[in-house]
Amino acid sequence: MRLIWAVLLVVMCSSALSAQSLAGDWQGILSGTRPLRLVVHIEPADGTTWKATLASIDQSPDWGASLPVDSVAVQGVNFKFAVPTLRGTFDAVALHPYTAKPANVIKLVKLARDVMRAYGDGKRPIWITELSFPAAKGKVDHPFGFETTQSGQVKRLKASLRSLAKQRRKLHVERVFWYAWLTTENRTSSFSWSGLRRLRDGRIVDSSALPAFTGVAEQLNGCAHPVGHADRCA
Repeated sequence: MRLIWAVLLVVMCSSALSAQSLAGDWQGILSGTRPLRLVVHIEPADGTTWKATLASIDQSPDWGASLPVDSVAVQGVNFKFAVPTLRGTFDAVALHPYTAKPANVIKLVKLARDVMRAYGDGKRPIWITELSFPAAKGKVDHPFGFETTQSGQVKRLKASLRSLAKQRRKLHVERVFWYAWLTTENRTSSFSWSGLRRLRDGRIVDSSALPAFTGVAEQLNGCAHPVGHADRCA
């Protein structure tokens, strides 16, 4: 049994091989909360084209519920197949829009929304499960390139949260989570400088991003005066 990797619900795979070795059964794993073993059976349709079926070993052990593959294309030493009718269900699309500029956060969300609309999922909400601007500039050995200073983190946090709040209905952004609440400062990871609170020299300290985050949350919630809690007003 030869191996391929399937990584999307709309399954598309490619593998380097000669056309003579394409026929047969190819097994792969669809990653997720519950990984599924998939088998693609490929055989000649005529002298120049191919046909295939897709089966899930874990969902149908006898392979009796195989789905027909919509298309099999051979391009040089690669082949690709697609099953656009295979649609999974999901509650929301999670995004991690890491970038140096708050404006690019909105751009990335818009790009994701465009793709969702194109595939018929325009009504699904978007959850930004990680939003962060690490205050790690000059503090880590291997930076990503989007690090900023502590004051830059505060400015970008405020700007991105306000922009997302302004666009939330248009882009159907349902939830936004800052990464992270507590991190340990070190030179190994830029994200160790992301925390609203940080472990520094053995003790927990508040970063200047914490009151900034709390303040924006209170403002967006209509609070006239800060009370120390982002989920309620005075």
